Amino acid sequence: MRFQEKYYTMSQQKSYVPVSAQRIKLARHLYGEGIEIGALHRPLLPLPDTVTKITYLDRKTTPELRQLYPNLAVHKLVEVGLVGKAESLDLEHNSQDFIIANHLIEHTEGTFQTLENFCNILKPGGILYMAVPDKRFTFDRFREAVTYEHLAEEYHHGFEQSRPQHYRDWVTNVNVKHLKKTYTPEQLEAQIEKSIRDVPNIHFHAWRCEDFVEHMFRMRYELGIPLKVIDVGIRQEKSREFIVVFQKEEGHT
Repeated sequence: MRFQEKYYTMSQQKSYVPVSAQRIKLARHLYGEGIEIGALHRPLLPLPDTVTKITYLDRKTTPELRQLYPNLAVHKLVEVGLVGKAESLDLEHNSQDFIIANHLIEHTEGTFQTLENFCNILKPGGILYMAVPDKRFTFDRFREAVTYEHLAEEYHHGFEQSRPQHYRDWVTNVNVKHLKKTYTPEQLEAQIEKSIRDVPNIHFHAWRCEDFVEHMFRMRYELGIPLKVIDVGIRQEKSREFIVVFQKEEGHT
């Protein structure tokens, strides 16, 4: 992980693409010093006065992200201060008061591994804030909602064996059913292989709100990952997301 001495104090906030009122409302749980992952042009702002410092983390530097996302040229991007991969953040354990990770967990192959890593980084009592797309209102709507058993299998035995299945699901239910693309059987197999090589950031898993919350409760009690759901923002009209706020249980380091 590369580190750059760049962060925002609350007095240095600037305007970006605005976020929903519900995101702002649930930000009331945040406090202290923390990180937001993958904010790009839509960071969670404004933050409550209880937040004193936020550092933005992404997989590339801001100039590199500009090149990667030319469609965002008209928008302001956050200044990335930490560069690393969300699934394997190499940050000190018990070092952050909060982590914000909006529209990120669906892009990770190991859901419970990622959440366990976030939990390790949080201080006891720290907050994990996540907005997650509801599959029923996105291009994932033709896909089956992921099961807890599937996520637990990947947690215990690794997610690499599931990768071809995920890409087949993606191409079949997003490219074909949602985007109306047509393939011969041979072309379909070729597209799956091409996507595995060239498209690293698909939605590996898709949830409904109620399923996601249930999975998080089971993760806590069955896997012993001490993240407690303390607030849920259900999908609002014209929105495609729900929000879940966790707290790392006291007494766990």
